[in-house]
Amino acid sequence: METDPGRMAAMLVGFPQARVLEVVEDVSGLHVDLETAVDAAVCVLCGQPAVVAGSVLVTGDSGEIGGRPTVLSWRLREWVCERPGCGAGRWVEEIPPRR
Repeated sequence: METDPGRMAAMLVGFPQARVLEVVEDVSGLHVDLETAVDAAVCVLCGQPAVVAGSVLVTGDSGEIGGRPTVLSWRLREWVCERPGCGAGRWVEEIPPRR
C-alpha cells in the first residue's frame, strides 16, 4: 500500500513514475505540475554522464480527475554531456507514457 502523498498524487494522475511538484486548484479546475522521476542521465551519443543544463515547461494532457477539469504541465529537464568535445549538444527528456 502506498502512503507517500507525492507518489499517491502521481498515481492518481496516471503517471506513477513521475513526481508531482505542485497542484493548484482555481475556478477553471486543477493544474498539476510534474517532473520525471529520473535523477541521472547518460549522453545519447557517448554514454558518459550528463548534467542538467536547464528545463522547459510543457503543457501536456488535459482531462478530468475526480470530475474536475485538469491540466498537466511537465517540467522537462534539458541535459548536456559532461565529456568535452562530445557532439551530443543538449537534449530534453521525454514525457513518460501514461499508465
